[in-house]
Amino acid sequence: MPIKDATVDPEPTLRELMQLLVAQHTETTKKLEGIGTRMQDMEHRLDALEGQQEHVVTRDELQKTVAELKVDFEEERYRLIKRNNLIVFGIDENLAGEVLLRKLIEILMPEGIPSLEMERVGAAVKNGNPRPVRLLLPNSIVKRRMMSNLKNLKRHDEFKKVQVVQDLTRSQQKVRSAEYLKSKQVEFEAVTGNRQKRQKLGTTDSSGQSSSKINRTESQKGCIPSWNVGMEWNDP
Repeated sequence: MPIKDATVDPEPTLRELMQLLVAQHTETTKKLEGIGTRMQDMEHRLDALEGQQEHVVTRDELQKTVAELKVDFEEERYRLIKRNNLIVFGIDENLAGEVLLRKLIEILMPEGIPSLEMERVGAAVKNGNPRPVRLLLPNSIVKRRMMSNLKNLKRHDEFKKVQVVQDLTRSQQKVRSAEYLKSKQVEFEAVTGNRQKRQKLGTTDSSGQSSSKINRTESQKGCIPSWNVGMEWNDP
C-alpha cells in the first residue's frame, strides 16, 4: 500500500478562533472557580483546627483540674462527716474535766444520747491548753436540740470558760475566722464613730470615757456558739 502524504489542515477561520477562545476561557473559569472553592474549604478546615487547638487541654491543665476536683471532693466528704458533730473547748484533760463534760451533755440533752462517741482533737501537748473535745452525735436532730439548749449553760458558773461550736473543716474555719474579724472591725468602727459623736455632744465623763457602756452580746459571754480566731483546731 503506497504511503500517503500527510494532510495539512486548513487554517481556522476567525469565527472558529473566537469559538475556541471562548471555550478555553469558559473551561479556565470553571477550573479557577473549582480551585477557589477548594481553597475556601481548606480555609474553613484550618479555622476549625485552630479553634480546636485553642480548646485543647494540656497535661498540666488536666492535672490541675483533677487536683482541684480532688480537693473539692475531700472538702465535701469531710463536711458530710462533720455535719452532725460539735466541738467543746475548755474541758480539762483529767477526771474533773470528764465529769464536767458529762454534766454539760446532761444539760444540753437531758433525754440522753444513745451511742454517743467522744474524742480529743489533735495531738496531746505537755503543759499546753486542753485539746478540744469532739462530740460525734448520731443525727442532726440531736445536734439542733443541743444547740438550742446552749443558753442553759449560762446558769452554771463552771461553764464560763467553756464554749461549744460546730465541727468545721479547715476551709470553713478560715471563712468563719475571716467573717468574725470583719464583724469585729465593723463593730469597732461603729463603736468608735458613736464615741466620737458623743464626745462632740459633751456626753463623756471626766476620764474621757463614754458614760454608756456597750453591752456584750450573748454569743460573747461564753457557752453560746460564737467564733474567734483562737478557736481553730487542727483537723481536715
